[in-house]
Amino acid sequence: MNTARTVLLSLLIATGAATVGATANAQFTFKTEINAVELTPANIVLPATANGMVSFRPCDGECAEPYTRVQLTPETTFSIDGERMKFDDFRRAFPLAKRSQRAYALINYDVETQAATNIEILQ
Repeated sequence: MNTARTVLLSLLIATGAATVGATANAQFTFKTEINAVELTPANIVLPATANGMVSFRPCDGECAEPYTRVQLTPETTFSIDGERMKFDDFRRAFPLAKRSQRAYALINYDVETQAATNIEILQ
């Protein structure tokens, strides 16, 4: 029994070592699926409707960065100070948050589909 156990253990160790060696030689490509952009709310342009495009750029003032546009979808979530809300409520509360000097925003979007997953404002 000990001989069978030793042979099995040796086989498992050899298989594991071969797998680790093959993995170490493989090249991995990392793909960003969700992009998260932190910015000031003043740099966000909300659409009039919940199925429009939101535009934003991550820098203030004289900024060379172009605006990024992503699609809002029924799955996009909105929150201010941790309180989730519907788009219409978020849109009504947004101008006050936009004027706050301390507020910042986080926009997450799917890189492949260019669809916003969530927009969060913290004041």
